[in-house]
Amino acid sequence: MMLKAFKQFINDNELCSINEKIILAVSGGIDSVVMTHLFHKAGYDFALAHCNFQLRAEESEEDMHFVESLSKKIKVPFYKIKFDTKKFALKNGISIQMAARELRFNWFKELLVTTDFDYIALAHHKNDVAETLLINLIRGTGISGLHGILPKTDGFIRPLLFAKREEIEEYAVLNNISFRIDSSNNEDKYIRNKLRINILPQLSQINPAIVDTFYKTAENIYNTEQIFNQKCEEVKNRVLTENNGRFSINKKLLQEQKYHATYLYHILKDFNFNSSQVAGMSNALVKHSGAIFHSDTHILINDRDCFIIQPVEKTDILEYQIDKNTPCIITPIFSLKFELLNLADINDYKTTDNFSAFLDASKLQYPLTLKKWRKGDSFVPLGMNHKMKVSDFLINNKVNLLDKEKILTLCNGNHIIWLVGMRIDNRYKINDKTKSVLKITFKNNI
Repeated sequence: MMLKAFKQFINDNELCSINEKIILAVSGGIDSVVMTHLFHKAGYDFALAHCNFQLRAEESEEDMHFVESLSKKIKVPFYKIKFDTKKFALKNGISIQMAARELRFNWFKELLVTTDFDYIALAHHKNDVAETLLINLIRGTGISGLHGILPKTDGFIRPLLFAKREEIEEYAVLNNISFRIDSSNNEDKYIRNKLRINILPQLSQINPAIVDTFYKTAENIYNTEQIFNQKCEEVKNRVLTENNGRFSINKKLLQEQKYHATYLYHILKDFNFNSSQVAGMSNALVKHSGAIFHSDTHILINDRDCFIIQPVEKTDILEYQIDKNTPCIITPIFSLKFELLNLADINDYKTTDNFSAFLDASKLQYPLTLKKWRKGDSFVPLGMNHKMKVSDFLINNKVNLLDKEKILTLCNGNHIIWLVGMRIDNRYKINDKTKSVLKITFKNNI
């Protein structure tokens, strides 16, 4: 009966085919050993993989030897690894449980890359779904945290999700299956153990089918999530645009959505912004522009009509010294080309192209300096006869804060001679006495 249900669940959820090769994650506990027994009976091509987290001294070693002996008994390949889990947790400032999870999954992914196996099989079952749903409810979660544990995700399959813990235990007894008992499972210091030992038994007194109920609820939520995601994608396509790696969210179109804060969260989670940041952005929709939000990977600015998002630049711009013979500067972010020309040979020096600057070379003293503009900087914009603060010039030209951070100045001593890509200084413009011209061409490489 169990074997038939096992095969049926694999087929119904398209977890794998009989021709594909599977690595079974086996701790030595009852769940993973029963899973091994079922894969063996079903005739699949598989191997066993075991992680020794070295958290229970001799017990951990005995678990590893047990799984290795099992692999020899059924004549399948065996992979094993030892982790210094406590050291990894301390180094990364995370809990032992989180450390074990991260180490385990990273190794499993590595196995999929370095071997010819197709999937990693994990022995999660219905009770794990109920526990996970409760954990996420306790901690607080969105809809994706309530769909429980999915049968198939990113190279991992979970072929025991059809079974409850008591069904697995019954199968082990009927088939005389030996397994290891993890003594830490009886300790209720971890939240999952507390739920399994204390909470779920009490809930089952109210609803004897509580595990099945939670499992069915998780399925219903998953189906609802798919409809919800489809709607989110429609709104995302309407309000989000992309241009050369920079994204823009139209605030007016977003505000027209009744649940704009929820849509905003689902748009921005791909840029690694958290829920508290999104709450601040939602409030900023109706407030003055200027607020900046940072995630690990992106920057978002609340501009006048839109939210602007762009990746965090890993390469910062330093100061560059430019000698008279410097032909160009090339960085991952931008490039500048310098040409010393005779005025008689130039036909386009009156161009309005802001990415080219034509300067009277006789007024320049080398080395020139290229650097980011600083608060308090000023220059005389072309066409004016008095100084203006760079900050005021940028405001007047409606430059958003993200672009302001990138603006460069080319300086002659203490004078800004070109607000790069924007305007040259009027004092360095070409006049009827000019003979030699420095032409500079700016190119954005992003």
